[in-house]
Formats: sequence, structure tokens, C-alpha cells
Amino acid sequence: MSEKILFVDDEPNVLNAYKRQFRKQFLIITASSGREGLEVIEKEGPFSVVVADMQMPKMDGITFLKKVQQKAPNSVRLMLTGNADQQTAIEAVNEGNVFRFLTKPCPSELLGKTLESALEQNKLIHAREALAENEKKLREANEKLAQANQDLEQLARNDGLTGIYNRRHFDETLQAELHRHARIEQPLSLILADIDFFKLYNDQYGHQGGDDCLKQVAKTINKNFNRAGDMVARYGGEEFAIIVPNLNAELAYNVADRMRQAVESKALPHSQSKVSDVVTLSVGVSTIIPNKTSSPEELIKQADKALYLAKSKGRNNVKCDTE
Repeated sequence: MSEKILFVDDEPNVLNAYKRQFRKQFLIITASSGREGLEVIEKEGPFSVVVADMQMPKMDGITFLKKVQQKAPNSVRLMLTGNADQQTAIEAVNEGNVFRFLTKPCPSELLGKTLESALEQNKLIHAREALAENEKKLREANEKLAQANQDLEQLARNDGLTGIYNRRHFDETLQAELHRHARIEQPLSLILADIDFFKLYNDQYGHQGGDDCLKQVAKTINKNFNRAGDMVARYGGEEFAIIVPNLNAELAYNVADRMRQAVESKALPHSQSKVSDVVTLSVGVSTIIPNKTSSPEELIKQADKALYLAKSKGRNNVKCDTE
């Protein structure tokens, strides 16, 4: 398909000459005034190149081409001028309103070469636009991929029901914290908490009620551990695990009991509990200063023993592995 070129000139014989000269090379459309030229652009555009005479009544060429720039910024704009108008035309080129100007009368070969150059410029404009659009799409695709990877990572480390960390991420973090605390020779505490008589809770309130209870308890526990490095995870069923860095046994006991009290104060009804009429926790705490041979299993085993002791001593309390 031939490239569309619009010539605008108030002299009909000049427009006819353009048609004769270039009709085999391009699709030539003409207009006899700036106003008509804008109407043609509106109806038949876009045009690859727009050529205007500078001296036209009512709307001169510079004004017309400025309007073309606004309406069809990708159209390459050329201006034909008389010798006396060259300085004005140069200023128009410098302002960016005109790609190039030619002095009238313009030899046919020179005008043809200039049109070809303008068409190449138009192709370059479209190529740049396409490149910018592709770069935008690539950026958007990369952003979506990054978000998807972030979502996948979150799904991989978070518990689907409660939103807190899951057992897998807990295991990875505990291993890393043991190594770190062995290096800095600081105490590391592990808290295990179990909802008292949760099976009876499920029997009474149903599995949906049980799920809601787990969410509320997880949210309450999570609010109580907001130091950098604190980590709350769902360890299994109705059991939660909390990694507490840089706290000795006494301080770890205190924060564990504060957590237990916060859950009890939530006053979630538990009519089947044998220790209270609200949801409560039994809690075990273990604290060590790790060395190179310390293992996650060792710390978990000690915290689990403390949790068993809390349950055997009536539940709804906190016990340490040193007791």
C-alpha cells in the first residue's frame, strides 16, 4: 500500500502539479487551505507526511503545522517557503514544528528525495513507538512475574489458613537461627503453644468454628511478637511455634506468659474446655546458647517436654524446660 501524503496549498495548479509528479510513488491527497487540511486529517488520516505552503490566507503554514503536530504528532511535517520566509521557516524547524523546509519553486527530484527522507523519518517514529511499547510490555511482564514469584514464595512459606508462617519455613528459620546464635554466643528461645482441648472445641463448634478459632489465636499470638527476628509459625493442627532470638530463659518465660494471657483475654468461648469457659493455651519454653553441635531437634524436644509438663500441671499455664 502506498504511503499517504497530504499536500496543502492555496494554489490549485500547484496541487495538481504535485499529483502528477508523485501519483506513481505515493498516495497523494490535497487540500486548498489549512482548515480543509485539518478536516482531511480528521477524516482520512493518519498521513505519513504532511506538506504545507507557508503563505496561505486565513491560516498560514506554521499555524497549520502546529495544529497538525497536536492532532497527528507522528506525521512528519514539511514546509514550502519563498526566499523571504526562510528565517521564519528555520525557526519553525528549531521549534520542532517542522521536520524540514524547502524553498519554492522546488525541483521535482529534490522534493521527491525529501519526501522519501520524511517517510523514513515516519518509519523511525513508528519503530521507536513500537520499541517503547514493547519495553513497556516487557516491564509490565517482569513486574507481573516478580509479583507472581513473590506470591509463590509467600504461599510456600505461609500457612494457608492462618496467614502466619508454616512448618517448612519454621524449620528453615530455626536451623538458620541456631547457626547464627552459635556464632554470636547468645541465647535462643523456642516457645511451643497448644490450644487446650481443641478437639472438643471442634466437636462443639464444627470445623468452620475451629478454623475461625485458629485464625483468631494466630492473630493474637502474632501481635505479641513484633521484635525484629521474632517468628510465629503454625507448627501443626492447633499447635504454634515461636522462635525468640536473644532472650534468656526468664525473659522468654515472661513473653510466653504474656502471650498466654493475651489469648485468654480474647475471651473466645469454649464451653467444652475443662479448664476455662474461654479458649486458653498450654505453653512450653526452651532456651539454649547454641554451639556448633546444637540441632533443631534438640531444642524442639526440650520445648515439647516443657509443653507436656504444662498440660500435666493443669493446662492454661507456661512451663520451662528447666523445671
